[in-house]
Amino acid sequence: MNESEKRALRKLNSKLVDSVKAIDIVPRLVADGILTLNDAESISSESEPRAKMQKLLFILPLRGPLAFSHFRDSLREDYFWLYEQLVPDNNNVEKSHNAYREFEVSNEVIDVLKHNCHVVKNWTLLGHALGLPSTSSSQIQIQANILMWDLKLCVVALFEKWKAEKGSKANVGSLLDILRREQFNDVADDIERLFT
Repeated sequence: MNESEKRALRKLNSKLVDSVKAIDIVPRLVADGILTLNDAESISSESEPRAKMQKLLFILPLRGPLAFSHFRDSLREDYFWLYEQLVPDNNNVEKSHNAYREFEVSNEVIDVLKHNCHVVKNWTLLGHALGLPSTSSSQIQIQANILMWDLKLCVVALFEKWKAEKGSKANVGSLLDILRREQFNDVADDIERLFT
């Protein structure tokens, strides 16, 4: 979960605690793989409904980059007014990425990308988000099959192709914007740490 998503949860914390019954949404979050069965037991062990929701809101930010969107989706049916209000302020995130626009996507950045399981598993999806034509991913896949590459080399080839096709627009700032928009928040955090 990124900082703008955490801020959105903090902003609506009292409304969520007062209005939402954890019992209504915990089963869905378990089914989606966001919460574990241990998390669900820990939440249900609380005696008061408000305490259950507070426990859920404490655990949620620790459950990865998809936790916020799954939590928000779980509110859609029974708590639509909160679903509509629970929106991260991505403008601040994108503004902060402007500072990274002067940095090129170096081999060090690509190393972070190729060692991230989420990126490796979804590299073709990421290629589309980078604005590369689907033929680029297909060409990389064919080359990978011929040369017996592992998926990490496909990630390297993808970002090399992106840099070649987009030129100066293929910078760290635009990469971070794309990664955040596509919910690759864990790797975006890792890349930001390279520059701090």
